[in-house]
Amino acid sequence: MLKYPTPYLRKSLVSYYKKFNLTQAEMDEVDGVYDKAFVFMQICGTGLLLIGVPGNLLVIFVLRGKSMRRNLTALFLTYLAAFNLLNLLLGLTRYVVVSFHGPDVRLYSETLCLLHKNAIVFGHLGVNWTVLAVGICKMAYVIVPDTLMRNLPKSFVHSVMLTMSTYGYSVVYLFANSVVIHDTESSFGLIKCEQQYLTLAALTQMFCSFLLPEAVMFFVNVTTIRSYHLLWSRATASEKKIVKVNYILGIMVFISDIQLLLAEVPYIVINTFKPLIFTESPIGAAKYLLACYLSVAALYSNYAFNCLSYCFFGGHFRRELRNTLRPVLSLVCDPESRWVSSKTSVSSDLDYRSSHSLNTGRLSLSLMLAPVDLDSLSTSSTDIYDPVTQSTMKLLDDEQVTGNEDGVFLAGPEGNYGRAPTGSIISRLTEPGRKWLSFARESLSRSLSAPGSSSPRASGQGQGQADQGSEDAKRQTIRT
Repeated sequence: MLKYPTPYLRKSLVSYYKKFNLTQAEMDEVDGVYDKAFVFMQICGTGLLLIGVPGNLLVIFVLRGKSMRRNLTALFLTYLAAFNLLNLLLGLTRYVVVSFHGPDVRLYSETLCLLHKNAIVFGHLGVNWTVLAVGICKMAYVIVPDTLMRNLPKSFVHSVMLTMSTYGYSVVYLFANSVVIHDTESSFGLIKCEQQYLTLAALTQMFCSFLLPEAVMFFVNVTTIRSYHLLWSRATASEKKIVKVNYILGIMVFISDIQLLLAEVPYIVINTFKPLIFTESPIGAAKYLLACYLSVAALYSNYAFNCLSYCFFGGHFRRELRNTLRPVLSLVCDPESRWVSSKTSVSSDLDYRSSHSLNTGRLSLSLMLAPVDLDSLSTSSTDIYDPVTQSTMKLLDDEQVTGNEDGVFLAGPEGNYGRAPTGSIISRLTEPGRKWLSFARESLSRSLSAPGSSSPRASGQGQGQADQGSEDAKRQTIRT
């Protein structure tokens, strides 16, 4: 079993023990509390790092995938995952290193002690204020989406300015109000290194660092949920499919922020009212360290397990996750299972793209290749039959596909869907280009319906020079 090296701990605090005339039983009690604290952080901290770091990296990679790259909500979640990862690396790694190292590195010098406390403040400030800024932008996206698209960069700039100004005050406070006691009887530089408590500066620092962003974050999440509820109550049956994903997303983010708030509360209480809760004695210092480690584990579990809660936001994240992990899953899963198969529904994919498209005013064109239908071929003037692939090219209008900006989908005989490389070009045609495409489509339809042209039933029997020219013109139109 992992255990904190007690002899090193006694050596580092020998002068501190002598001041209180501790007996051997009391020293053993203090060592037992320290052992519990450091063993807990060795196991729990390492586990949270192993879950949170690769989990958040995978979330960032998935959210930046092709199907979710233009989703504004996915952009917010990407920022959250990035800052969760940063806080895990900067904050939790520090605790794990201290728990495995032996003597607390803060006892070496005053500079290391102050850097240690600055890392704590920076980690909490960066995440709290960034989560708050993301929440405000998300609330604005629900209420006034047009205004948000113009002011989104400003919102993040303002949040960074608030974070850095608050952090500057915290740094000045820590360097000016820290209590440092040097040790002259042992090889370690310090006996005590901590900040002052229950002063006006300390209360102001706690308010700016934790209470203010957490309170505003709570208000923002409540407002966002209420806005989603109003949209849900007023939406039609078809619109509820679009609102449902964001509604569930808002509730999950709200629960995550509540967990973050509840994890911050004991940390704030411990570091604000320490003199009133823990006695000025070795056993009090040991219990304070154990309480800090318990609150830290509760806090960082939010950053580690957020990556797992994203899987409950809907099928879009899970579908993109399957696409990302399909090469690996194909080696361990049944090729026909839903985790490996690439078959999907066109209607659900188009609904997803319609609900999350950012530029809905742009003309949206989509080409769909479907199996040939000889009965409908003679009656449809907008279909283009390809005798080589035995399929028909259909041009969908904006009413059929709304907000689909790069949606050229191929539906083969097996029903597998994918994106054609020319989709982004066709969907961004100018007005002259669309007129030319319409003219080429009508000309090709007339040439196919002419008396001497090739028919679908005779496409495999060999044609003359006119048929070959018609096929070349048709392929050129498709490539264009």
